[in-house]
Amino acid sequence: MFGDPCTNHYVSSYLNRPDVQRALHANTTGLGYPWMDCSQHVFDNWKDSPETMLPSIKKLISSGTRIWLYRYMCSANYV
Repeated sequence: MFGDPCTNHYVSSYLNRPDVQRALHANTTGLGYPWMDCSQHVFDNWKDSPETMLPSIKKLISSGTRIWLYRYMCSANYV
């Protein structure tokens, strides 16, 4: 029904369901287009992010805050 969970289709299908959007209080204005996980327009024009998160991570660690860093990449070796 939703496809391989390693694809964007699963998340997009779920987050575009009206019941899920109601539960998340999302799309309250009834936009006429679906939610997407990535927008090339936003990516191309995003200017207020730091180059690196290292200063923020160092500050958290030095304050004694326990953090968990996680990075996941889905491999398409099965295709």
